[in-house]
Amino acid sequence: MTFADAWRITNDTSLFDYAPGESTEITIKNFPAEPDVVTLADLTPEQRAAGEARCKNIGISFLHDMCVFDVGYTGVDIFGDIYDITADVVDNGQLTGSAERVRIVNLYVNDDGSTPALDVYGWTPDGPTLVGTVEYEHVGDFFDTASCRTSSLASSRRRSRSSATANRSMTSTST
Repeated sequence: MTFADAWRITNDTSLFDYAPGESTEITIKNFPAEPDVVTLADLTPEQRAAGEARCKNIGISFLHDMCVFDVGYTGVDIFGDIYDITADVVDNGQLTGSAERVRIVNLYVNDDGSTPALDVYGWTPDGPTLVGTVEYEHVGDFFDTASCRTSSLASSRRRSRSSATANRSMTSTST
């Protein structure tokens, strides 16, 4: 459990508040026990067959194996859709348009405290197209990703010339 301990939080690093008498020490450090961890090799033949059937078109071996495990273990085929999208990004370097309506919520703050506006781009066959600009602490209008070949991407239009690394805290919502 060395890896888990490397990521373990303390009271000083936790973002949560604890009631009196509680702390991060409530962590069960021996969970999951090694015998409880399930791997691809542990799937039943039926589980493996279900995963292989759904994930057969994923040619990237590590993504294929993860897809087979997730679909086989859970019995939920939609995991395969996620791996199809991921494989497409790895193979082609782009996302396929989802035809969803999307909007951006700008909570982006630079390390220096500046709050830039975000330019939101969609990719069309002719290249990137500016969809809109969202000011800090504002919510952009919905836009239809079906008109774009790939999904939206928000990029910072920095107002300060600070070279500090940006601290991104941005979310998107879809309907």
